[in-house]
Amino acid sequence: MKYDLARAAIEARQCQDLLSQAHINHDNNKANVATKNIYAYAICIGKVIFYSQGCKILKRIKQFFIGIFS
Repeated sequence: MKYDLARAAIEARQCQDLLSQAHINHDNNKANVATKNIYAYAICIGKVIFYSQGCKILKRIKQFFIGIFS
């Protein structure tokens, strides 16, 4: 009987440890997903800024050539 109680206590601690590890892994995964989403958002913003700057540069180049050839 004493052995059964000791074994049950050990298994309960192991279950608690596994549960704690699962919570930690879950929190880490949520943080990783959030980081990836922020990174993807930053890339999108960067693309928009790059595209808008590219459009401004193309407009200046066109104006330059129109000025030269007119």
